Amino acid sequence: MTRSLRPAAVSDRSFCEMLNRTNMASYREALGVTWSPQRFTGDWERFENLIIREDGADVGTLRLLEVDGGLEVRDLQVLPARQGLGNGAWALAETKAFAATRGLEQLKLRVFVDNPARNLYSRSGFRVVKEEGGVMHMSCHLPLQAPRLARIAVPAEPDPRPKTLALFDVDGTHHHG
Repeated sequence: MTRSLRPAAVSDRSFCEMLNRTNMASYREALGVTWSPQRFTGDWERFENLIIREDGADVGTLRLLEVDGGLEVRDLQVLPARQGLGNGAWALAETKAFAATRGLEQLKLRVFVDNPARNLYSRSGFRVVKEEGGVMHMSCHLPLQAPRLARIAVPAEPDPRPKTLALFDVDGTHHHG
């Protein structure tokens, strides 16, 4: 099985909207929340919209927003026939890697309390930070990536055999090792 993410095109908006609208309908209904196509359209312009692909087929959507030094997973939807097969866990792992490459320290998301996806989020390292109005606010701390170090053996004295190991950042900054 080959998975990938690709940027969503304008022509993907209806797929993403349909997926969110149908997957989340019962949760919104339980809380008395009405679907708003205008809100979806406005959010489409603000979010990074990605398509989750499995073996060349579009199977889901991942929508992200960078806020206050963190990355918010604003929408993660997978086609019902492709749920429970690892697509969501894979998308979360990719999101963590994506955030780390940007130097972001935290992932955040919101999930309806009765949505079984909350278990996936917990298994993926997210913890509940607040619960209100039938919605859990969850967060996952990402370790800061250490500067990439190059291991270069440097002799402590004029001897052809290295006696100490010095560490240098790729920019040449010396670290004692």
